[in-house]
Amino acid sequence: MKKILLSLTMLAGIYNATGQLIEASDFTSYTNGNIGTLTTGNTAGQGGFFTLGGDNSDYRILNGGVEHGRVFQITGSATSTVDRFMWKNGLASAWAARDTGNDILEVEFDYFTGPITTSQNSIRLNIYNADLSKVLAGYMIAQSTKIISGLAYYEDDPGNGTYRYSLGTTSNPDVTLPADTWVRLGISFKKSDGKVIWKGPGFDAFTNGTTAGQNPDRIYFIATAIDADGAENTVASTARFDNYVVRAVATDMLLNVSDVGNTIDSNIVVFPNPVNEVINIAAKGTAIEKIIIVDMNGRIVKEAVFKGISDIQMDLSELSKGIYMMSISSDKGSVVKKVVKK
Repeated sequence: MKKILLSLTMLAGIYNATGQLIEASDFTSYTNGNIGTLTTGNTAGQGGFFTLGGDNSDYRILNGGVEHGRVFQITGSATSTVDRFMWKNGLASAWAARDTGNDILEVEFDYFTGPITTSQNSIRLNIYNADLSKVLAGYMIAQSTKIISGLAYYEDDPGNGTYRYSLGTTSNPDVTLPADTWVRLGISFKKSDGKVIWKGPGFDAFTNGTTAGQNPDRIYFIATAIDADGAENTVASTARFDNYVVRAVATDMLLNVSDVGNTIDSNIVVFPNPVNEVINIAAKGTAIEKIIIVDMNGRIVKEAVFKGISDIQMDLSELSKGIYMMSISSDKGSVVKKVVKK
């Protein structure tokens, strides 16, 4: 295998060629415990997140294991009432400041499906328009069945509203996520024509919506008390999120591939981590094509393009101490790794 040692200078604005990073949260710099101190939706907690509904303990930072470190966990109600919402302000202004042509909003995140449960909760991630009247694009995951569906506003007979989309094939429309598993999910909304794309393990689906011209304003993490009207619920459930990335792009970059699985994650190893100076990126059965390193303020601090390299050394000595997100793209897919610089 060929090994390359890289010493890259800080790059400013280079991401404009492929998109603009709006937000990146891996929760590593957060403190274990509650996100906030109030669930009234008026007071920001850790990371600038607001919470609404339920108790403070329904929105927590905790240890998600060696591979993920600190993650965000949301807990759904043990009753048939009271949904939970978490969000950040500032998406509207960041979207308004995007470069000309970057009219697609893409959201990617790692999601832990959790154990088998009888809870009737559903977990959702929704992108809303300016007056919060329309779900421009979203996901809904039923906790009891692990069936994942797409959500998007649509104008149709018998009425207008948020419609639920099956993400599978005609013969097998339902996509069921495996229990107790981390998966990487992606969703995008295109302002010019309202097109929505959903990508994840075992699916690559889209719809041409009826929300052309709308601007994304807010992204909600949601735990609903029930996933279907009229259902009863007596069991709470939890879901976890990590490596949350939001960007504005000109062309589809969602998860970088159309056939998305989560095996690529275990085939790319980054070490040592934490790192002092030089970090190794080793790929098994795949060739690395691009590496982007982003700091916790969403700034790209290193970027490099490769041709068929599977064993790389990267010099990080000029980076400040802290937490970074390393996005590694390969011919088999992409993965995001947390890197701690000592």
